[in-house]
Amino acid sequence: MNFTLFLIPIISALIGWLTNRVAIRMLFHPQNSINILGIKIQGLVPAKQKEMAQKFGEVVENDFFNSEDLMSILKHMNLTERFTERVDFIIDEKVKTSSILLTIVIKMPVVRLPFEAFIKRIKRSVKDSFVKDVESVVEEIVSHVGENIEIKEIVRRKIESFEVNYLEEVVLRLSKRELKAIEYLGGVLGFIVGLFQLGLVSVI
Repeated sequence: MNFTLFLIPIISALIGWLTNRVAIRMLFHPQNSINILGIKIQGLVPAKQKEMAQKFGEVVENDFFNSEDLMSILKHMNLTERFTERVDFIIDEKVKTSSILLTIVIKMPVVRLPFEAFIKRIKRSVKDSFVKDVESVVEEIVSHVGENIEIKEIVRRKIESFEVNYLEEVVLRLSKRELKAIEYLGGVLGFIVGLFQLGLVSVI
């Protein structure tokens, strides 16, 4: 038997490895459409980026996170309580930074207790009226967010704005080992096919 025939598995392995490597490369390249013998060639990602962005946005909104989920998060953030705490803080700060005369008066034992009680009544009064307004405002904010923020569109615009080089970098960073395995698998399968061809040649 001609020993050059034993090159068949090696050449087949090389072809299998190279084919998979080129296929992976063509996911992102060429970035711009080129014309070869009347056939337009462009990488899958740059060619389908807008369509992929649209579909990915739909998947995220339908299966992972949508406006209702966002509204639920906002409702459970106790925004009313946070607003009222802020009111207390503002009133206390205003008292601390009040005029020198008022500061001296506050420190007088005779006036201090009645003044503190007065401040508490003001805070309670402001808080009571403020809470009612805040509750309605919070409801309006949550409702407005739910009606005007579309997760699908946010995701779509974000993906469309990505440079193809960045998408390639992300994919390679996350799947480098798996993509290398695909390349080597092409080589292994090519080698097996080459052995099969060698066997057929030997029989013939």
